[in-house]
Amino acid sequence: MLKVTVIEQSQLIRLALANLISQHPKLVVIGQGNCTASTLQCLRRSQPAVVVVNLDDAFSLGLRVVERVQKSFPETSVLGLTRRIDNPIFSRLLELGVRGLMSLECDGPELHDAIFKVSRKEHAISPAIAERLALSMLSSQGASPFEQLTTREIEVALALIEGSRMPAIARQLSVSPKTVATYKYRLYEKLNIDTEVALLKLAIRNGLVEIGQSHQQTNLF
Repeated sequence: MLKVTVIEQSQLIRLALANLISQHPKLVVIGQGNCTASTLQCLRRSQPAVVVVNLDDAFSLGLRVVERVQKSFPETSVLGLTRRIDNPIFSRLLELGVRGLMSLECDGPELHDAIFKVSRKEHAISPAIAERLALSMLSSQGASPFEQLTTREIEVALALIEGSRMPAIARQLSVSPKTVATYKYRLYEKLNIDTEVALLKLAIRNGLVEIGQSHQQTNLF
């Protein structure tokens, strides 16, 4: 049996994903959780082969989840789920070690196949997402300005967009508020902006976030 853990903020969606995954006779969901310290403890106890993460909760959470899993559990593969196909963060997630990016519209057999693929250290990417990634790599003309940011700068940018304040971001990233201020200054300089409103507009224009995207704060592990 292949062991899987599901990370999702909504309990209802988490249970639905767990039920869908468990329909395959060779897959077992041994853990469920949201983005908190208890989830990291759960991963440490259960040591799943694959972690399935809903990236639509908030992309800043998705980045941090991937970083923490890859750092603490290098043998565990990460499969991200999303309803979007064109977020510039996708390429960064792949660089960080995400093995799979699948649409939330996929059916059970597609999800099962993706889980088995990433467990074998293969990549599993929905065709529509793969096409967008390929096009972005072939053409630098339409490259997102956010691609020039470091991963930490992207995390800070996303956290600001999602409504987090400097002290909260510092706690989430385990750094000092002064360090967060430095990241903020650097990303503003690279993006040629000077306000959070300008950051939000630029993020919407480049598909980093959507209008009406939920703002969530969490005690991420």
